[in-house]
Amino acid sequence: MIRERQAPFVSNRNMHILLFLLMVGMLFGFLMALPVFAEERTAVSLQPHPAQSPAIAAAAQITPTATITPTATPIPTATKLPRIKISAIEPGRMSNETGGVLTVYGENITSGTVIRIVGYGVIQSTFVNNEVVTGIVPPGLDTGFYNIQIGLGDQDGSNDVAKGVFEIFGPTPTPAPSQTPVPTETAVYVFGQPQLAIQSASTNPQVPLPGEPFELTMALSNLGNWTAIDIELELQSTDIAVPASGSNVRIIPRIGVEETITVTLPLNLSQNTPDGPQNLNFNIDYFDISGGSYNTQQSVGLAISDVTATPTPGPEQPRLVLTTYNVEPTGPLQPGAIFDLALNFTNVGNANTQNVIITLGGPDGSQLQPFALLNAGNIRYVESIDTGKTIEVKQTLLVAGTATSGIFNLPIDVTYDGSDGTPQNVSQVINLLVEKPPQLQVNFYRPVGMGMKGESLDLPVEVVNIGRSLLNVSTLAITSPDMDLENNTIYVGPLDGGTSGSLDALAFPTNSGTLEVLVSVNYLDDFNQPQIYEETLTIEVEEPFVPEEFEAGAEGDPSQPQTDDGEETTMDKVWRFVKGMLGLGS
Repeated sequence: MIRERQAPFVSNRNMHILLFLLMVGMLFGFLMALPVFAEERTAVSLQPHPAQSPAIAAAAQITPTATITPTATPIPTATKLPRIKISAIEPGRMSNETGGVLTVYGENITSGTVIRIVGYGVIQSTFVNNEVVTGIVPPGLDTGFYNIQIGLGDQDGSNDVAKGVFEIFGPTPTPAPSQTPVPTETAVYVFGQPQLAIQSASTNPQVPLPGEPFELTMALSNLGNWTAIDIELELQSTDIAVPASGSNVRIIPRIGVEETITVTLPLNLSQNTPDGPQNLNFNIDYFDISGGSYNTQQSVGLAISDVTATPTPGPEQPRLVLTTYNVEPTGPLQPGAIFDLALNFTNVGNANTQNVIITLGGPDGSQLQPFALLNAGNIRYVESIDTGKTIEVKQTLLVAGTATSGIFNLPIDVTYDGSDGTPQNVSQVINLLVEKPPQLQVNFYRPVGMGMKGESLDLPVEVVNIGRSLLNVSTLAITSPDMDLENNTIYVGPLDGGTSGSLDALAFPTNSGTLEVLVSVNYLDDFNQPQIYEETLTIEVEEPFVPEEFEAGAEGDPSQPQTDDGEETTMDKVWRFVKGMLGLGS
C-alpha cells in the first residue's frame, strides 16, 4: 500500500524536474541568443523608424557628405557653312613672262576666300561676289600645269581644288638670227579683256528676196581672255532690213572665254534693196565683270537676188499684210487718254485667207504696256479675207496714267490658214507716240487790285511745275492787246517738280473793264522740240475819276462856271469865294 501511494508523488516530482530542466534550457538558449539579438537590434536601429523624431533619426544615422560634381559647359556647335565649289577658271593658261589676272567662278564664295596655286602658294585675291573671286598671278612661275584651290585659308575650312586646270607657259623661243636679222614687233599681252567677234553668218533662204522675210543666223564668239556680260547686239542697217518680230536689239547675258553662241534674227528685206552683195551693220556693246565697257562695230554680208529674175510658179497662197493703221483722236497720245486704234489688213496673196486670228501684245498680252485694252480681249477672229480685199479691225485702248513720254512698240501677230490648210504666221510691229504734257499752274502770286486806265499796274505772275518730272523751261512772257507792258519777258530755266519761276511786269492799261493777260511758257518737250504752254489771266481796270464841274464848263474856263446866259449866279460867287479861301483860285 505504501508503494502504491508513493507512485503519484514520484510522478509529480519527475514533472517538476522536467519543467525545471525545460526552463533552464530556455534560459540558456535565451542567453546564447542575446548577443546575436543585440547585433541585429543595433543594425536595425541604424535605419530611422518612421515614428522616430527627426533629431533621433539624424543622431542614429550616419549621412555621408555629398560631393558636388561640376556641370560640363556645353560647347557651342559651329554653324556649318555651305561648301565652297569651283565651277570654272579663266584664262586657262598664262605666260610666266607677264603674269596676269586669274578669275575663278564657283559657288558659296565669301569675302575671305583666297586663291592658292598649289605648288606656289596663295596669291593676292579680290572678292567680287559670291560666284567670282579674282587673283593676281605674278610673273616668274615655273612652266607646267597647276591645281587651283580656293578657300578661307584654313586647312580645316571649306576648300575646293580644280586639278590640272591652269597652265603656265614660257616665252616662245627666239629663232637664231640670220645674217641680216629682221626686227620683229614685240607682242603686247593684254589680260582681263573680252573681245567679241561675229565668226560666221548665214541666211535662210540662202539668197533673200527684196520684200521677203528671212532669218539671219550669226555665231558670236568671245576671242578674249575675260568673260563678256550684258551684251547688246544692235542692227543698224534698217534701210536694208527691218525686224520681222521684236526690236532690232538682242540682249545676251554672258559669253565666256572661247565660247560661241548662236543668235538668230527674223528680218524682212526692204523692197527697194538693190541686188548683189550688201552689208548689214551691227553695233555691239558689252561689259566685263569688273564693270569695264567695250564697243565694236561689225558687218555681215548678204547676197541679194536679182529682183528682175522670173520667179518659179508655185501654188497659190494667201498673204496677209498690215498695210496701215491710225489713231483717233489724232496727235500724240497722253497718259490717261482713251483712244481708238484702227488696223487695216490686206490680203496681197493670190488665194483667200481662212481663219484669221489677230493677236495684240503677244499671246498673253504682256507686251501691251503701257497700254490697256478696253471692252475686249487682245485676240480678234476674222473668218476669211478675199484676195485683194482689206479689212479694218478697231480696238479701244487706254494709256496708263504713269506712262512716260516715248515711242512704244506694239507687236501684232497674225495667224491664218494657207491654201493647203497649213497655218501661216506673220508678226509685225506698230509704233505709238506718247507725250506727257507739262503740268503747270499759272497765276498771280499776290493779289492784283483794281487798275486805273493810263496808270501803272504791277503784274506779279508765277508759274509752278506741279508735276513730278523736270520741265526744261526757257522763257516766261506776258502779252495783252489792251495795255502797254514793260519787263514782260524773263528767262526761267529748268523747273523740277514743285518749283516755280516768276515775272514782275509793269502794265499801263489803255482800256477799261475786264482785260485779259496772256501768259506764255516756252519749253522743250521730251522729244527736244520747242513748245508753248499758254494760259489767260484777267484783271479789272476802271476809267479815271473826272469831277462834274469840269464837264459842265468844258466849253470855257473850267474854274469859271457860267449860266446859260453868260451871267454869274449867286452860287457861282459863293463857290469862287470858297475856292479862294482854300487857296484854289477864285
